[in-house]
Amino acid sequence: MLLGRFNGCAGPALWLAWAACSAFGAISRADEGAANGVHPSVGALRTIVLLRSPKVRAELNLAADQIKAIEEAVAAVDHPLWSVRDLRAEQIDQSVRQLADRFDEQVRKLLRPSQYERLEQIAMRLEGWPALCSPPAAQRLKLSKEQVRQIEALLREHIERSGLSAGDLSASRQEQIVSLLTEPQRRQLTRLVGKPFDIGQVRQQIVPAPELREIGAWINSQPLRLSDLRGRVVALHFFTYGCINCIHNYPTYKTWHAELPAERFVLLGIHTPEGEGEGERDPSRIRAAMSKEGLEFPVAVDNQRRVWSDWGNHIWPAVYLIDKEGFVRYWWYGELKWQGAEGDRIMRERIEQMMAE
Repeated sequence: MLLGRFNGCAGPALWLAWAACSAFGAISRADEGAANGVHPSVGALRTIVLLRSPKVRAELNLAADQIKAIEEAVAAVDHPLWSVRDLRAEQIDQSVRQLADRFDEQVRKLLRPSQYERLEQIAMRLEGWPALCSPPAAQRLKLSKEQVRQIEALLREHIERSGLSAGDLSASRQEQIVSLLTEPQRRQLTRLVGKPFDIGQVRQQIVPAPELREIGAWINSQPLRLSDLRGRVVALHFFTYGCINCIHNYPTYKTWHAELPAERFVLLGIHTPEGEGEGERDPSRIRAAMSKEGLEFPVAVDNQRRVWSDWGNHIWPAVYLIDKEGFVRYWWYGELKWQGAEGDRIMRERIEQMMAE
């Protein structure tokens, strides 16, 4: 198996890694119909994830001065690029496109040609089989439009039938895809992915979690800072007490808060009002609604939408998981159990996995 088995998403709203139901999940779907067909932050964010990994740094044999320069380059772009992850490509400001292009140029200059080639090979493995359908890979493999269509159909059929991600392909399904390639294309694919590398060694540390700012009030807690919660896994969720979809997530939140050990886990609510009326902005009403529902976890009142904006969030409810080092790792948009989805189980498994690290 050239590409092997990949991490992927287990539901359409969940980003469980950067290899997803289609390459890079929601970002890939968001840019359908865009003029250039490429979301400007995708490649840069993928590169950032890889360059943060000690395993990847060791594989590339990076020198200390290279690591220092790369960390400085990453720090300058990771939040701006992450904050536009859900926008359509045509909505992205030109400055963001230029930022992503400059970052790629910096990385190329900081790495030796052999290091950059290996980084691209690991990136291909991270993205998994859906990468074959991306314009750059399809062009390098010289895939015809019909080949791309057939590969996409096989991936889509696999997802619909198994409920698994496009990264979790069976050996027989992988063989079907490979059978669509010519012998020269197979040789080129072997060159594109390079020697084996265990993607499971790469922690999907997307971005340092943006700190909480301009909080109007705290409920069930003294003021908190994310930096003070290092060493514990944090489930940070955006909600508003008048949102029925948010209310449907309450039983899961209550279970997590009651059952997971407080010394290793924190559930943190960010109450961001949906409307402009005073009802959703009044801390006393928020407190009363929480008391009525039996919600005892800390809640930050984000009336100015500062946290919402810093996180680039666009939907109620949304749940983000932050690891013990303070990096955003996974997130789920919408109800955790929407139409039979198992987001509550999946996210809890990720929480327990991170607590055990």
